Amino acid sequence: MPSRSVINVSSPYPLLDPGEYVATCSEATFAWARQWKKWMARLVLEPQNYSGRSYHGNLCKFLSLGRDPERPYAGNHSNFRRLWVELNGAQPPSAEVTMKIFEARLYDITVETVRLDRNGKERDEKHWYSTVREIHPAAAPTSQLSNPLPINPSTLRTQTTHLTDQHSNTLNTPLARVRARRFHMMRLEHPTCVTYVRWHARASIVPYLSESGFAVPAQITARDAGKHRLPDGFCNSYNRAAKVGLCGA
Repeated sequence: MPSRSVINVSSPYPLLDPGEYVATCSEATFAWARQWKKWMARLVLEPQNYSGRSYHGNLCKFLSLGRDPERPYAGNHSNFRRLWVELNGAQPPSAEVTMKIFEARLYDITVETVRLDRNGKERDEKHWYSTVREIHPAAAPTSQLSNPLPINPSTLRTQTTHLTDQHSNTLNTPLARVRARRFHMMRLEHPTCVTYVRWHARASIVPYLSESGFAVPAQITARDAGKHRLPDGFCNSYNRAAKVGLCGA
């Protein structure tokens, strides 16, 4: 029998410092919300580059799926369908989809603090909580560059130096082996980052890499992007990954 010495309460509302973060989705579900009398999709998000105040509870993004009690439905202009299409890269192939596409993906999110109640009155500070106002898939490289890193990290170095028509003998140095192990560990610990790192290696920035001893730079500036004619969007994508700790020396 349930204990009579405790009282169950709802899960705590999270309160984070407001800002823009990169987050992964650890859980994606949907259910009928009796309080709101409509279907709601729920994405549990875990910020990867958050270093603010500690918080309790799950940071979630809720997406409406209609008010028909018989079935959930996402119309053409719904936020659910928009995000699904952005993740899929194309329109849904049929009239039925699942929530699986949302899980284990990187998102750019905007977190804001809710300070007003539903009547528009100011809440006491102890009742403030965070909400995810905006969510979009984190910018990623083009599909032809999204193959995973080679198992042998030294292959990546060889591919890079091919662009200068010379083979790098730095692969046989102790420092190069340390860097190779670092790339291998990055691949094991952060599988979602390999597309960023591979794109970085295949882009025409060999002079930039050579100047830094083939270390992965902590940030790509707009000046370097223009100088080495990097693909559109590469600079922002790489720097977002760097903020999360997926790139950098």
